[in-house]
Amino acid sequence: MIGRLLTAAALLLVLATPCSAQHKDKGKHRDKPGKAKVEKIKGGDRFTEADVRIIREHYRRGTYRLKPLPPGIVKKLERGRPLPPGLAKKYLPREVVLLLPPRPGFEYVLAGDMVVLLDRGGLVVDLVGVFH
Repeated sequence: MIGRLLTAAALLLVLATPCSAQHKDKGKHRDKPGKAKVEKIKGGDRFTEADVRIIREHYRRGTYRLKPLPPGIVKKLERGRPLPPGLAKKYLPREVVLLLPPRPGFEYVLAGDMVVLLDRGGLVVDLVGVFH
C-alpha cells in the first residue's frame, strides 16, 4: 500500500513539473513595448519578377523625381515590420496599380524610391527598389 502511494506521488511529481516550468517561461518571450512582432510572410504575397519588371519599366519611362531614403531609414525597412515612424508614404499612381495583380487586403505604397507592399495591419510584406 505504501509502495503504491509512493509510486503515485512520484508519478504526480513528474507530471506536474513540466507544467510549472512552462509557466515560468511565459513572461520571458513577450514582445517588448515599441517592438513589432515579426511574422512569417507567405510566399505568394511577395512581388513576382513580373511585378518588379512592371514597376521598374513604368518609372524608367517617366520623368519622376524620387529621392532615395536615408540609409538609417532603409535599415529599418524590413519585411514583417511596420513602416518606420515619420516616413512619408505615397500611394502608387493608378496606372501602375492597374498593371499589377489585385491583392485584396494589401496596398502598394511609395516610400522614397522604393515600392512597398503593405498588409492590412501596415506591416511590410515586400519591397522593391524602383531604380535598382
